[in-house]
Amino acid sequence: MYLCNIPCPTNCNDSICNIEDGTCITCEPGWTGQFCTIKCAVGRYGVECRGICSGHCKGNTICNHVTGQCDGGCVVGWKGSLCNKEWDDGTYGYDCLHNCSGHCLNNSPCNKHTGHCEVGCKPGYTNVFCSDICRPGYYGSGCGHLCNGYCMNNGICNHVDGVCLGGCQDGYVGKYCNISCKKGYFGKSCSSVCSPHCKTCRHTDGHCSCSAGYTGYRCTTECFQSYGENCHYPCSQHCYNRNCDRYNGSCLTGCTGGFYGEQCEQDIQTLKMDGSSSFGWIVGLSVSLAVNIILITSIGVMCSGKSRKKGSISANLLSCWKISKYYQDTNASIDETSTYQELAVPVSKTELTYHNTTLK
Repeated sequence: MYLCNIPCPTNCNDSICNIEDGTCITCEPGWTGQFCTIKCAVGRYGVECRGICSGHCKGNTICNHVTGQCDGGCVVGWKGSLCNKEWDDGTYGYDCLHNCSGHCLNNSPCNKHTGHCEVGCKPGYTNVFCSDICRPGYYGSGCGHLCNGYCMNNGICNHVDGVCLGGCQDGYVGKYCNISCKKGYFGKSCSSVCSPHCKTCRHTDGHCSCSAGYTGYRCTTECFQSYGENCHYPCSQHCYNRNCDRYNGSCLTGCTGGFYGEQCEQDIQTLKMDGSSSFGWIVGLSVSLAVNIILITSIGVMCSGKSRKKGSISANLLSCWKISKYYQDTNASIDETSTYQELAVPVSKTELTYHNTTLK
């Protein structure tokens, strides 16, 4: 008979052991051996030491051999009493106290220890956490694209896709403000129409180079006492009241005294002088021609008379040759201040007579 006066080993489950030898039927969690006096091996815990520690205890410590808990806490990225639950995506750091930026490329999670976006950032974001937006004037992947300079508000655009946030500067349209107004339009949203009198029209403000007859910033003012493109030329000072056609400069209400012509550019006095000079030359030429005709006729008559006396063709030719060789050329001169002209006929050496001819 057993006295049963020896207690079962401490770590026997429910303090139940063999009544003969004291061996434990089962052990409390965390213990092993016949008498449950041996702790679970490192990395093991629980009933019959079947549990395996998570390996995520802070500081590389071992888990509790009884419960499996990390008594010193979990390493970064893990949570739970056993440190066997990974942090939710979108958090990082000790005890998951920090949120990821949410801007990692392709919505991938950030590094649970550091919070870095290891695959890069979505367009429009920068730095290792992808938490900063692009600086003003830049957008897109890696913030490597310049906003269009024609965005309103000094070229500020959406940091993700480059769309101009405040609209476009005057003269441009499109979500990126990269399209100029089509020909004939200008201004905000290209909604203003250029003047029909513009040769060229600036698409930003409507400033024009004007067609003939118009002037002004936008070619809306008709020329006054001037004409041509941009009213560049003044009307002639000889146009009556300086009133001329704004397109070609012709005088509309006549000329002042002493001038004529389409643009009153001709001086009547100049016309008179030119007419007198021409008349003088015509008279002189006519007189000279008449003198030469008379001279030729006179010589012909003299030759004819001599030929009748000598009675032969050969004598006639010889006589005319002899007479003509003693005559000099007739000199006719015209005095610009006289209406008379004198003709001098030289005397033949064979005849002692003189022939004076005076033309009036």
